[in-house]
Amino acid sequence: MVNPSDESGDLEVKYYEIPIEIRALRTATLYTVKSKSGRRYLIDTGMRGSTINKLRSLNAPLESLDGIIITHLHIDHIGGAMALKRDLGIPIYMGKTDAELSKKIGEGSEAYLSFLFDIYRSNGVSGRELEETIAKHPMHWEFKNYAELEVDYPISQGFTVPHDSSVKVVDVPGHSPGSISLDFGNNHIFLGDHILTRITPNISFYDDHTDMLELYLNSLRKIKSYGYAVGYPGHGTPFSNIEKRIRELIDHHKGRLSEVLRILKNDWKTVFTVATEMNWSAGRTYYSMNQFEKNFAFGEAMAHIRHLVATELVRVKEDRGIFFFRSEANHRVV
Repeated sequence: MVNPSDESGDLEVKYYEIPIEIRALRTATLYTVKSKSGRRYLIDTGMRGSTINKLRSLNAPLESLDGIIITHLHIDHIGGAMALKRDLGIPIYMGKTDAELSKKIGEGSEAYLSFLFDIYRSNGVSGRELEETIAKHPMHWEFKNYAELEVDYPISQGFTVPHDSSVKVVDVPGHSPGSISLDFGNNHIFLGDHILTRITPNISFYDDHTDMLELYLNSLRKIKSYGYAVGYPGHGTPFSNIEKRIRELIDHHKGRLSEVLRILKNDWKTVFTVATEMNWSAGRTYYSMNQFEKNFAFGEAMAHIRHLVATELVRVKEDRGIFFFRSEANHRVV
């Protein structure tokens, strides 16, 4: 655990690495921040209610918190929220779009699972693989967190945090539909999972049509245009030279788009087949992954194929309820 104090002008920042149950990530980074107005916030909450005990063991200033701010709806960021709220009696702030989606997921668990499995089925997952995907999908045991989550203040782009005009909200959709970053001033930005240094943030799907990769790339360009000097990610440690990391992430996705085009060149394939043929980090193959990782891989393949369809580099056809995709030999990513 790394826990230095960052005295940045009028800001006071402390960060805490909390263990989580996702192999590719291992830890989530939470922050306590005292804003220029003097109010103190916890940014993100880890994966489980036990986060509160871990933070107390690290002497985090929990009793002086004025709010909990959640950067996006993923379970490793919302999982400890309600335990913290119940114990500390403080309000929860969250991006408006993700707050609404979290409520929808929590109130309609069966409908959401049906939607997910229809997407898997219609994009080539079948037989034993589909059975395992349905049986082992993490959402089966995470719905309670979404159902219980009570967001007091939905917040969005163009506004400051309620009761604190010194904290600006920056919408950065892409990693989730309603991801937010937080500008506390002094050229510092709290990024959630929008920009990470250790890995590339997962881009997936949340409905049956949105080009999430396009949203993500546009959000990267937005943060780049603001020229922040220091970034505080949701996994890993604070870093400088944000612009360099943004260039790396954009190049990564260009490379991945080119890879998908090669896989689909002159051959009709499903999203699932593409996911099994892509080159994944650390030399992993799709079939060597656990279910969490398989979901990430399928979602990444889906996001990149949707972007290629939207930019007319890939064609799509449906055959007996299954979607197939193909690129032409002369198509390339620019």
